[in-house]
Amino acid sequence: MEFDIILHGKPNAGSHKATKGIEETFCQNLVEKFFQSMNYIKDQEVLIVDARNWKNNWYSIYTFWLGDNVIDTANRPSFVALSIVVPNQYFCLVSAVYDTLKNAYLNSIVGTYISSKGEYIVQNFNNDSAFERLVNTINSNFVNLSENFDNNFKQDNNGAITNCCYNLLDSDSKAFVEDWRKHGRIFVSKTCESKDTRLSNTDKYYKQLQNSKNELQSKLQEIKQLTARIKDLEGMLSSGNSKINKALASLKEQVKALESEKKSLEQNVSNLTAENERHCDIVKQITNILGSITIDSSDNPNKEEATPHRIDLKRIIPMINMFLLIVLLFATTFKSCSSKIKSSAVVDAPPASYLQQKKIEKLNKVINVQKKQIQILKNKLAQTANMSNNGKDVNCDLTIYQDNNQVDVSNINIDKEITVLVKPQKGYTFYTTNLKAKNITNGKPFKLEKIHSNEPIIITYRSQDRNKCNQLNVVTIQ
Repeated sequence: MEFDIILHGKPNAGSHKATKGIEETFCQNLVEKFFQSMNYIKDQEVLIVDARNWKNNWYSIYTFWLGDNVIDTANRPSFVALSIVVPNQYFCLVSAVYDTLKNAYLNSIVGTYISSKGEYIVQNFNNDSAFERLVNTINSNFVNLSENFDNNFKQDNNGAITNCCYNLLDSDSKAFVEDWRKHGRIFVSKTCESKDTRLSNTDKYYKQLQNSKNELQSKLQEIKQLTARIKDLEGMLSSGNSKINKALASLKEQVKALESEKKSLEQNVSNLTAENERHCDIVKQITNILGSITIDSSDNPNKEEATPHRIDLKRIIPMINMFLLIVLLFATTFKSCSSKIKSSAVVDAPPASYLQQKKIEKLNKVINVQKKQIQILKNKLAQTANMSNNGKDVNCDLTIYQDNNQVDVSNINIDKEITVLVKPQKGYTFYTTNLKAKNITNGKPFKLEKIHSNEPIIITYRSQDRNKCNQLNVVTIQ
């Protein structure tokens, strides 16, 4: 098979040398494209396989590229490339082309054009004898299978950088040719991930994906359970608040009614007291008017002469009757005071407001009791709110292990030891019910021996305040 060879790179400036069979304009185009791409091809050692259509003819181009650690004579980043240009056909064994070009680089370029350290030792590639030795090295014993181009090939877009990369071990496959047809350019290197590695990684990633899905499903289930638990707790809190609020509203209404009644009674007492005082004044006036009362004794044989201070009873009987009527009327209507006239003295009866005052005192006691009950309910509501919102222990991820495997509470074998694992929290400790083992240590196994066989074992990890216990840190073993 006939092919042309191009040596190109940047010893000082761009330079190249090619066999005579390749058209100069085509050669110049290829060289310029690689020179323009030198800052974008980051591989230290790579075989670049191109499919190019030039003047309606297909060419396969195999370029052994070395860069990254190559420097020119001015100590600047550079590259060296060795290309084979094959008209109308392409090689089936890409790995053989890679080995041939690398062997030519090591035997005919290193020490002639470039040092073993990657430093250019020439200013250009004009040395004819050195280039002829390089061509002979490539042509000697070069054998490879070839195929003709078909209409399914796609041009490499004039030397564009591609993401299509093959490991040298996979470059002789039919898949390589199919991808080459689609992309027009493929990078071949020993560092690119191989097909077997990809398959292995695919299995690994698939397992990781499955594990992640299982973990996600477990977390979603846990979230679902926690959401339901939160909803239940919110319902309980709402129901408790509703009952307390209703009781509080009822007590407030009772207090309001009692205070209104108290105000009314106080007004009545005030009115009755004023009326009572007015009546007492009237009684006193009557007493002052009547003075000492005596009976007319004209029929008494031992009658003595009346003294100047005595009053004739017969003459004032009509007046006495009138005042007695007035007194009787007030005593009957208000029941506030009564009086008796005894030989020149008047005794005041207890006021009618006394009973009203007693009733007010009793109502005040009831009001005070109701207010105390309201305060108790308010305190209870505040305590409940604090417990529900702010005082709850954190979730310590309490987990049960048996036979070195995590187990659900429903699957625990009561006859075997278990190990409890939690995320330790400062001030938290284990509490147990119906368990003979008194001290539980995080991560250490212990026996499940019941104190009472018919009762469950309860293990709790919490702070000292029982009311702050988080139910996620409680496990019940039947």
